[in-house]
Amino acid sequence: MSSLYSYDIHLPSQLDPNRTYPTIFTLHGKGSNEQDMYRVVEPLSGDFIIIGIRGDLPMGGGFQ
Repeated sequence: MSSLYSYDIHLPSQLDPNRTYPTIFTLHGKGSNEQDMYRVVEPLSGDFIIIGIRGDLPMGGGFQ
């Protein structure tokens, strides 16, 4: 397993540099990537920093 991960960061569109923002880390399931979960938390994107992380565990066939 590598120590480096691929990720996406979404900042609030009206980012105020004088304000602190809570952060949401999203994790995807098998067969998707770091961008897929953004649509689930997008309604919160004005008040949160959202970071989607791509997992790097190799998965074989079968059920998750």
